Amino acid sequence: MEQWKDLALQKAVHVDNRSQLPPTKAPAAYKWPSGTSTLKGTERMLLEQLRKRPVFCASRMQLSTYVSRLRDNHGVPIHTFSYRNKDTGGQFGVYCLADRVTPEHV
Repeated sequence: MEQWKDLALQKAVHVDNRSQLPPTKAPAAYKWPSGTSTLKGTERMLLEQLRKRPVFCASRMQLSTYVSRLRDNHGVPIHTFSYRNKDTGGQFGVYCLADRVTPEHV
């Protein structure tokens, strides 16, 4: 798990606003081993980004709200890895998919 955590940090991208997310807002269905769901708007945009690369938690966009909705309302398998900033002593996290998520073709 530690190696996976290190890889998540190395690949993570920092997102400050929606313009940095893939511009895919229209409703679309997704599947993963434990479920399926149809997503739209910012939730879909964030999921598309997570499918490409992990995302830093801290941002002016308040990603945690969208991650919570994806996890709690839709069951999307998102994991959060926590890290400590060696310079400031503060903590930050990185969101990444804990399982494969693919578009579901209807």
